[in-house]
Amino acid sequence: WIHRFARALLLVRAVRSLPGRTPRDHAKRWIQAERIYGTSGGIPVTDALIEELAAEAERGYEPSQLRPVGRPPLGDGPSSVVQCRVDPALDEALSARAEHDDVTTSEVVRRALRAYLDVA
Repeated sequence: WIHRFARALLLVRAVRSLPGRTPRDHAKRWIQAERIYGTSGGIPVTDALIEELAAEAERGYEPSQLRPVGRPPLGDGPSSVVQCRVDPALDEALSARAEHDDVTTSEVVRRALRAYLDVA
């Protein structure tokens, strides 16, 4: 809000120096200008873009056009989260193995459990 206040203050000061215009006249023109709410992938998000995307969404999408949402599956069904506590030496060994194999610590734990439990 500080940025907006500073911008409005500069606007009022600039307009006061213009002959024949009041700050209210200039503010009306400024409000009517297209606003940019930020960017998405480097593209400015404007009122026009929002309206265009809303109209596209209201028309509907083909399911084949939509990206899958969420993490990729690890097996046949949904995955479950299993937490366990480890001592510092085991945690250090786990991190070192993950770095050596260039995988996540979760993948090292999954491989170890599969080998220990003889599960494919």
